[in-house]
Amino acid sequence: MQPKEPMYLVIQNEIIQKIRSGALRAGDRLPTEGELAAQYGVSRVTSQRAMRELKQKGTIVRKPRRGTYVAHFPDVGIDRKDIFPAGACRWQATGLRTLRLWCLLI
Repeated sequence: MQPKEPMYLVIQNEIIQKIRSGALRAGDRLPTEGELAAQYGVSRVTSQRAMRELKQKGTIVRKPRRGTYVAHFPDVGIDRKDIFPAGACRWQATGLRTLRLWCLLI
């Protein structure tokens, strides 16, 4: 008998799968931690861990008092080199300490 996958990983994997399939797109709002906890029948601590780890991976962006959203380039196993060929991106100074990365979609 194989051990069951922890529920926080189940939540993470389902969100990642929805992003890969196109059901969730960059900028889409995700359910709250409380909504995820109710949906999966887990504690809020479990849903918090799932979301915290997705944020650390760069898959989602959390905006205080606004919600959680799919990142513009979520880390779901797609190599950014496949999206932006070499030489298509340039850095531009936008302030004393700020740089902006400009990429051309080819």
